[in-house]
Amino acid sequence: MTGQIAFARTIRALDADNFRAPKIGLFFAILLLAAWTWWLFTARIPQYETSTHLDLDHNSAAADFPPTTNIHPGQPAQIISPDGVKIQAQVENVRNEPTGTHVNFTLFPSTQ
Repeated sequence: MTGQIAFARTIRALDADNFRAPKIGLFFAILLLAAWTWWLFTARIPQYETSTHLDLDHNSAAADFPPTTNIHPGQPAQIISPDGVKIQAQVENVRNEPTGTHVNFTLFPSTQ
């Protein structure tokens, strides 16, 4: 078989192939990569901070944290008392001081 005949057969075989399987595989690979990228940028990472001083009122709370704490107003919070009771809250006010960070919370009523 000469080189021209082999080349012609190769070209005919490539023209006859529609590459359906590789196209479908590439589509699902791109779809998986897009979903993974979306998850990467939208995943929530919980931040846990510990306070040794907490004042609880009926619908509000105040706590002191170390000065390196990264808490912002509007963040959801969960206060866990020493006896294990979980209270849902939201950060209302953050006051940074040289000795620490003072945070005020609004408490949400328990749904239990």
